Amino acid sequence: MLVYDSSDFEPEEHEGVIMYSMFLSDIAKNQIKAYITKNIVALGALTGLFNLPFESLKDSIKAKFSRKGEKIVYMNYQALEASINYVKENLIKKMALSSRRL
Repeated sequence: MLVYDSSDFEPEEHEGVIMYSMFLSDIAKNQIKAYITKNIVALGALTGLFNLPFESLKDSIKAKFSRKGEKIVYMNYQALEASINYVKENLIKKMALSSRRL
């Protein structure tokens, strides 16, 4: 699986690779107004695709950024939520088909 920032580039398609195009940079710059949150936006995309535990991620964000202040923590929460919502509203999950025998 490849989740990529279609704001930056378009990778070649490869057989067997599920590709999810997202506007990670655009979400960070235009919705959050902080390009520096792009990695958290990417984490939110993965959270939305894989149903990762949201509250655990929020706890990790708070632990990582709390020394920088509540404003920074909140901004990263917004980045996480914005990309989760983007996934819910814009992406269709694709299932990988395996040719392997179990």
